[in-house]
Amino acid sequence: MRALLFDVFGTCVDWRTSMMREMERFGLPPALAEAWRAEYQPQLETVLRYIESGKSEGATLACGGERDQEGVKAKGNFLQPTVFTDVQSHMRIAQEEIFGPVLSVMRFDDEGQALRLANGTSYGLAASIWTRDVARAHALARRIQAGVVWINCFNEFDDAAPFGGYKESGWGRDLSAHALENYTQLKTVWTQLPEV
Repeated sequence: MRALLFDVFGTCVDWRTSMMREMERFGLPPALAEAWRAEYQPQLETVLRYIESGKSEGATLACGGERDQEGVKAKGNFLQPTVFTDVQSHMRIAQEEIFGPVLSVMRFDDEGQALRLANGTSYGLAASIWTRDVARAHALARRIQAGVVWINCFNEFDDAAPFGGYKESGWGRDLSAHALENYTQLKTVWTQLPEV
């Protein structure tokens, strides 16, 4: 894991092609693969503010970053997939959870620096490691402060596995038997029985 190369993600065209494949995998219309839809207008506006923040703080907007108002998408809260390069660890787009289609690409020189970048926020919902060295990825996953770590994949879930974050990324866990703990309250009762 040397310096993260920006061409790992290829051009923005390659990025959109990859997104189209993922959308088709889930049976979604290919036309939507070019955009992300916010459920509510306020969420779209929040993500657009993050994009403006990234630009104003000096990150390079590689692609996307605007509302997608092409065809039927003009009637909804659609946003183009967005990729920033030249992102620094102090920027809001590197420090906060955006919950939108924004990828902040940061360079690192070695595994230690990558770990410091990954853990250097007050959030820790999820992380993804991409490498050919799976044993090394597992060792790194133990040190990443995130509730879920994917290795050579992303956004994989199973109802039997808990999902939730570390630090300020939520409370407790969803999915699995661990989620039931959120709806229970344990009590211990001690009783002195009379001697017979």
